[in-house]
Amino acid sequence: MGEDELAIMIPIIAVTLSLGIPIIAIITDYKRRRVMLEGMHKERLAAIERGVDVPPMPPELLSSVMVRREVTPVGYLFRAMVWAAIGLTLLLPLADLIGGQRVAAVGWMPLGIGFAYLVRAIIEHRSGPRRPRDGGST
Repeated sequence: MGEDELAIMIPIIAVTLSLGIPIIAIITDYKRRRVMLEGMHKERLAAIERGVDVPPMPPELLSSVMVRREVTPVGYLFRAMVWAAIGLTLLLPLADLIGGQRVAAVGWMPLGIGFAYLVRAIIEHRSGPRRPRDGGST
């Protein structure tokens, strides 16, 4: 395999793996949830047939779909750090490698998102703990 073929294969493999891994993770999570929900469904049907009280569904099963977790100021701070790191990672090396300021400007977008999350973390921290909302899930 020559250098030309290798140069073509690297981006193809990188794109395939970077898109394939999340898709595989989503599919396996879906299958795991489906098996768990089918088991819970059978268990609930058996309890109904016997006249036993049916226990409520555990919130872990519905966590990614129905139950929304509250984001704490620490969560917003973590998001700010991640987005700022992505922005700086794009901003600094692209300016050095390519030398064009227009290309490096792509890094300002995630850096701005990181700054927005940082402001949100500060506001959430200063406002104190939140009270739970009425009308939420039981």
